[in-house]
Amino acid sequence: MTENVEVRFVKIPVSLIRQLIDPDYSVYHLVDYVIYQAAENMFNGFSIANNDKFCKDLIYHYYKENLPNGLTECLNTLVENDFLTIDEDYEGFDGNGEFDPENNIGEIREYLNRKLTEKEKDEEDYDMGFTPEYFSDLANEWCRIRAVLRVFNLSYDAGIVMQNCHKLQRLVTGNTFCPIGISFLINYLRNANTEIDRIMLAVLLGINSIIGLKKRFAFTTQSLIKSRMFGFASPKELEKFLSFKKNIKVKEKYDYYTSHRQFDKLRSELTRKGLVKVWMGYGKRTILATSHDWDSIKEAVAENILKNKGMSIRDMNRHQTGELTQMLKQN
Repeated sequence: MTENVEVRFVKIPVSLIRQLIDPDYSVYHLVDYVIYQAAENMFNGFSIANNDKFCKDLIYHYYKENLPNGLTECLNTLVENDFLTIDEDYEGFDGNGEFDPENNIGEIREYLNRKLTEKEKDEEDYDMGFTPEYFSDLANEWCRIRAVLRVFNLSYDAGIVMQNCHKLQRLVTGNTFCPIGISFLINYLRNANTEIDRIMLAVLLGINSIIGLKKRFAFTTQSLIKSRMFGFASPKELEKFLSFKKNIKVKEKYDYYTSHRQFDKLRSELTRKGLVKVWMGYGKRTILATSHDWDSIKEAVAENILKNKGMSIRDMNRHQTGELTQMLKQN
């Protein structure tokens, strides 16, 4: 099996966007989550049972005592129960100095491929504290994260990424997601040295959640953009969250960054940098696009508006529909 590095987007729960704004959380936990999701998407189907590279990586770090506690305990138990033999002399290295723990790979594969009845699995779980499936899932999770770190040349600890993501799962609420490019997010946060950088990213992620991956543009409202940038699917959810006294720090940031002056600055900066290509008002609605400029979508936007009015482009040209005609003339 070869590594599949074609997956370049992951979906982040909107509720995690608040990691960028809430002072009680670390912004890098969001990066951990993206790495974790990328591991699932990019290396789905890869496992220590079918990939020698994964298995060698696991065994190498076991000998170097550099695995998360849970994995180390599993492997120690396999040794104690004679499923795995420790190479005390060479620690998996051959006579030419190459790490090639062929025997250990075979032992782990043999352990995982045993045909056990449900009763035998229960008995083994009782005796050893885990099942082959549990060990395999834990090892594969770590190996896949390690593979993503190699692809993106990141020096993070895979065990800490796992630990942080398991904690973050408790913070995930709702079923609204925003797509984000893996490379974009990692590179952006490498240079996001100020709070305003992180706020701008929160706005961008909120906008992405509104547009999605398949649409070229979206009609929305300012209130929805503000809700999404703070990690909520709707203004009503945000209002409820901000009403609690314990969330006063987030409310202070909300009041500041959603004021007319500051919010307009965010809009101007995002469009200036080309992160948002279209952000313009039409009546009480806002038109957004991040991947297409105005010239490439204005006809489609007009058709959408006119369709709702029961008109056609031909009707508009004949009657010169005021606001829309002026909007289409913009560059």
